[in-house]
Amino acid sequence: MEEMYEEGGVNGGASSIEDYMNSLPPGYRFQPTDEELVYYLTDKVLGRPLPIVPIRDINLYNYNPQQLSRITLSLMSFS
Repeated sequence: MEEMYEEGGVNGGASSIEDYMNSLPPGYRFQPTDEELVYYLTDKVLGRPLPIVPIRDINLYNYNPQQLSRITLSLMSFS
């Protein structure tokens, strides 16, 4: 996988995984700084609308694994 990044196969020629990861907007990688966490979770905690993102928020405890599989498959079929 690392070779794919080094050969420029992803993100128009990113020279390394680190460059590629740094090119992603906050929230697309899971290495948030404390500042980023506070910034992005403040609206969620206060019940304010969140920006529209392709990553869905779901309470895993409300579903069993089979239900989660069906939800995922149905979401993928609409893409």
